[in-house]
Amino acid sequence: MGKWGWLCVWCLLSLRMGAQDNSTLLRIDGEPVNVSEYRSFVAGKTAAGSGIEDFIDFKLKALAGRKAGMDTLPQIRQALELCKKRCLADCMIDNHKADSAARAYYGMLKTGKFVGKVRVCQIFKSLPQNVSSRCLERVESEMDSLYQALESGRIDFETCVRNSSEDKSVFWVEYLQMPAEFEEVVFTLPEGRISCPFFTPQGLHIVKVLERKKLPAFEQLKGRLVERVVQSKWNEVTSARVERLKKKFGYKVDKDGVADLMRNGKTVKALFVLDGRTYSGKEFAWFAASHPASLRWQLENFVKKTVLDYESRQLLTASPEFASDIYFYRDSLLGAEMERREFGERILLDTVGVEHFFETHRKQYHWPHSRYDGIVLHCRSKRIAKRVRKFLKKLPSDEWMEAIRLGVNAGDSADVIAQRGLFAKGDNPYVDEHVFKGREASPMEGFPYVALVGEKIKGPLRWQDVGGQLWTDYYHYREQGWLYRLRQMFKVEINQEVLKTVNNH
Repeated sequence: MGKWGWLCVWCLLSLRMGAQDNSTLLRIDGEPVNVSEYRSFVAGKTAAGSGIEDFIDFKLKALAGRKAGMDTLPQIRQALELCKKRCLADCMIDNHKADSAARAYYGMLKTGKFVGKVRVCQIFKSLPQNVSSRCLERVESEMDSLYQALESGRIDFETCVRNSSEDKSVFWVEYLQMPAEFEEVVFTLPEGRISCPFFTPQGLHIVKVLERKKLPAFEQLKGRLVERVVQSKWNEVTSARVERLKKKFGYKVDKDGVADLMRNGKTVKALFVLDGRTYSGKEFAWFAASHPASLRWQLENFVKKTVLDYESRQLLTASPEFASDIYFYRDSLLGAEMERREFGERILLDTVGVEHFFETHRKQYHWPHSRYDGIVLHCRSKRIAKRVRKFLKKLPSDEWMEAIRLGVNAGDSADVIAQRGLFAKGDNPYVDEHVFKGREASPMEGFPYVALVGEKIKGPLRWQDVGGQLWTDYYHYREQGWLYRLRQMFKVEINQEVLKTVNNH
């Protein structure tokens, strides 16, 4: 397995030092929640005073998310996999080793076949995540036919791009910016040559290299080099670990099922056995639908993912502290997604609700000092200032700006520059001078005459006068109402004896 593999597994099993405590702290809807999860929650919260009630609210949101099926969303599952992967990657290489490895990698690039960037054009066919096997076969066949026609000289590359490619652009590709599969082809392809059809996560490509340029300095690439080194080390450790785990869990391939899959592109037969459980073509089909690529690549990576997923479940059982950290991250994702869907997306449109909330809680939004609700007019002449001021006094305040745009400044040049707002002392020098008796303000160049229309008010008259704090308070109000409903829906039982022990600790 090698020292990196053992180091990573050891780190996973001992992310936290000290005794593990698996005592059941509480039950929510009958599901036990242990002390380790509570400690992960407290450690992960930056706000002071995060106690048991905050933790219960956190778990209720996550439970609501699971009940609504949020844990099946691709973005949630991918984020969890990335979290586990980062735990391992962080163990693989420290900053000093990363820098050394990146410099060695850069040296290999300079002396090898790679260059700084290449200019390419391509024949490209995208493949959706849920592509069917029939569609995949059709696209592969089409691209193979195009390649054969290009090789035989029956058609030129530019014509193929123009008539058959979804991407007709010519573009530069810098190293460490595109998927590794794409870079491996374009950076090793001689100038003027055409590649065989190849897969990337985006789809199928046939690429032609038009021009090549030298590799940039190390410092320009350092960040991306480190990222690629860690990814490479991750792949190395993963491959070694998968082979070890196959032996540990009694992996056994079913040659008949694999042959049927390779022959027909699909099968219902068994493909392999892992720790006594049989995995068939049905499970493979679900994986293949989300990972368009060649059939052999799909099978290889389906086996790898199955083995690693099984090991992950074993690790979660073997290391409750590690499991608690992962569950905390999972519950954070679920709760946030459920909260967003429950009311977060709709709250900014709920002006009726926020207005009612403001009317009910108006007293808490008083101002320490009066403000000026009005408009500041910078005018070209005294006559215009007088006329516009008289004109605006006859209109509702929410029509002032539109009236100036259409009725005053409708000509080729503007006669008035207007500033509408709710002004506190210090917000506007002209309001300070004329309303709050501040020092004299210099007139605007070209618009020397200033006129004001409005009134001085002691407190907000409308919810729009309050600003962001009102929306924040209304959000918390809606959140508390939701949490109240969740507590009615899901029974919460606290083990007070265990809680006393935790609090004393």
